[in-house]
Amino acid sequence: MVSQVLILRVFLGSLGLLCAHFLGRSIAQRGRSGRPSGRSLAWTVRVVVTLLGVGWLSPFDWVTISVLVLAIVLAALGYWAEIRPKHEEDLTETMFPKE
Repeated sequence: MVSQVLILRVFLGSLGLLCAHFLGRSIAQRGRSGRPSGRSLAWTVRVVVTLLGVGWLSPFDWVTISVLVLAIVLAALGYWAEIRPKHEEDLTETMFPKE
């Protein structure tokens, strides 16, 4: 039977993964603008608090290590998603065809 603490740790880890993704995006935005922002500090605090919550009872088990590795990967993916160029498709001709 799965303990309720394990379910709570997995849920807290998933919140930490989402926060790690947005941390990577805010770091990329900060690097692009060239000025410090409080947004990246706020996401850093959220990631650290959730990861500390996951590792509170047993710091070196499979849940903690997997959440930590996935947080690093998702932060890198968030950074990459923010710095790559975004192509916006022009739908004017599709919506309003010329006859």
